[in-house]
Amino acid sequence: MNGVLGRSAIAIVAAFAALAVGAQTPDAVDTDSPRTRAAELLENELDRHPLRPPATSSPRATLRAFVNASELAIRILLDVHDENRAAPGFFNDPSAMEQAREASAVFRLAVGSLNLSAVPKTLRDDVAVESALMLKEIVDRIELPPWSAIPDAEALEAEGIDPDESFVWRLPNTDIE
Repeated sequence: MNGVLGRSAIAIVAAFAALAVGAQTPDAVDTDSPRTRAAELLENELDRHPLRPPATSSPRATLRAFVNASELAIRILLDVHDENRAAPGFFNDPSAMEQAREASAVFRLAVGSLNLSAVPKTLRDDVAVESALMLKEIVDRIELPPWSAIPDAEALEAEGIDPDESFVWRLPNTDIE
């Protein structure tokens, strides 16, 4: 995944920038909403453990990892846009390029929360990026349940469900599993 994401960081960032135009900002969201941001916590966690994969131990952890990482990537891109609005070209400034690389690294966490095991390895990088972008677009347009309604590892354990064994949770009112 590093090869494609590394080489195409600007394309990914541009796609996220396009998505960010219609995205709901985390600050404008109800505190019980799945869109509530712990973006600062994620950012701190990334600073301390940049190679740690996203948490996928339960549907709640997986969705939270995806939402937090994708929204943090968008927040970084919006900051780049705001800081470089008057500059010709989006990424001419070296600091803007660094922020674009940072957004790409955060985006990798969102991609890492997807289960792509059914996708052939030769297509996985491209499918991963495209799928994450499409999923982010969908998540921004639908009402997500409150975090408390999404099963976490403790709830799965209480039900005797092993999340590593073909457990499937469906996002309400969708076919997204």
